[in-house]
Amino acid sequence: MPDRELRRPMERVGTLGNTALPPPHDAPIDTTESLLHRALREGDDRALRRAVEHLHPEMLRLAEAHVASTDDAEDVVQDTWVAALRGITRFEGRASLKTWLMRILLYRARSSGRRASRFVPWSLVDAVQAMATPAPDPFQALVARELHLMLEAAILELPARQREVVRLRDLEGWTPDEVCRRLHISHGNQRVLLHRGRTRVRGALGT
Repeated sequence: MPDRELRRPMERVGTLGNTALPPPHDAPIDTTESLLHRALREGDDRALRRAVEHLHPEMLRLAEAHVASTDDAEDVVQDTWVAALRGITRFEGRASLKTWLMRILLYRARSSGRRASRFVPWSLVDAVQAMATPAPDPFQALVARELHLMLEAAILELPARQREVVRLRDLEGWTPDEVCRRLHISHGNQRVLLHRGRTRVRGALGT
């Protein structure tokens, strides 16, 4: 029987089961800091969604310690992400990105708790509420009506998914859970869509 030629180890790698192969040395490790760096500093949408999903439970618990309800805490968390994305150019690197993000959340949660009222990051929605009660001043009623029309027009310009989330959350007052069930989306996706929709509407209204 002829001797079988022994192959070198590198030539035999393909015959080994995957479990026997060592992990590649250069495999990236997705830490919280790396996710936040890509999400906030590089504007990576996928990293932002993953960061929101990963940090949301911790951020929500922290917010709930300072506000009256889970809905209030959800709004604080949402507004924290908006503030972080807007203020990332002012981040000086004196602490980690996560620490910086949590400081923003604490400041906003404590402010909300002191006000003892629902935290509404999108103040222009007040114009919609003004439509429900006739204003004693005809001029105020006209201004409220014009703001309402501008708001509706800006929302209509949003991409379909963002438009649905903004309309349900900010115009019809649905809770995050209700929106997720209605649209069959995750909580993280709902938060990202709401943030992007609100940001675009603010931009359209010049606020």
